Amino acid sequence: MELEILFIRHFASCGNAKHFSTGGTLYKMLQLQTLNPHLSDLGVSQVEQALESKNQKGTKLKRFLNETVDIVCCSDFMRAQESAYLLFPSREICVLPFAGEMSKAKLFIHLNLDLDNQPQGPVDTIQRLHEMKYDTSHFDYR
Repeated sequence: MELEILFIRHFASCGNAKHFSTGGTLYKMLQLQTLNPHLSDLGVSQVEQALESKNQKGTKLKRFLNETVDIVCCSDFMRAQESAYLLFPSREICVLPFAGEMSKAKLFIHLNLDLDNQPQGPVDTIQRLHEMKYDTSHFDYR
């Protein structure tokens, strides 16, 4: 039996957008923190572009998006859950709390300097997704 696994990085989040703002690194670390940021408008646009590739010849995503996928999984970061939901709106999404980005350093977490990479618990995440009009019944946090 052959197993094919495809990993997709989340699309641009509000946390990614801070890298384009003016100000030094220290300012960005201290002032532009967002706990578990969601997709930015750019990220949503990137999803739309990816979905348009379903009908274009020669795109790498075409085969993946047009074929039946056995399972869709993502990390417990808001941006990853949104990306998975928007790419596969009719699928159940298994949220894997052990998958995700590594923090720059444990000290950053203790000082709340890496909020972008601190997921929230399922209850808070589901509430945020619901407020953003996502069908939260698609997410499985077991």
